[in-house]
Amino acid sequence: MTLSQVRMLLYLFQNGPLTMGELAHGLGVSCSAVTECVDSLEERRAAIRHRSETDRRLVLVSMTPEVEAVAVQVLGQWKAVLHHALVQLSPEEGQAFVKGARLLAQAAESWMERNLSFEHDLSRASVPSSVDSSANVAARV
Repeated sequence: MTLSQVRMLLYLFQNGPLTMGELAHGLGVSCSAVTECVDSLEERRAAIRHRSETDRRLVLVSMTPEVEAVAVQVLGQWKAVLHHALVQLSPEEGQAFVKGARLLAQAAESWMERNLSFEHDLSRASVPSSVDSSANVAARV
């Protein structure tokens, strides 16, 4: 599965069934890119297109129930792991963790916006030279 497909599935998981236009707008990509990605997800049986029950003119895209169940399970496991780690921190350590996590999330989001468009090849993604390798960061901890 490509990063674009994972990104779309995460967006669908967070926002529920959406039209192709809503997906394109929410992900900041073209409708043709969304169509191509949804086609691939349907082939993998990870997403489905279906008519809106309230407006039969609208075609919605959803995660399949099987993929959604996996996402719920993984999210639940991740929350449990995170909770277990956080309860072991002092209040000061907890504040430092939250600050670091926010900075990391901002940096990751910024990098993804620059490098993970639906049309972008990950092999051309850029990593700033000022970013330490994980081995260098781990060695300092």
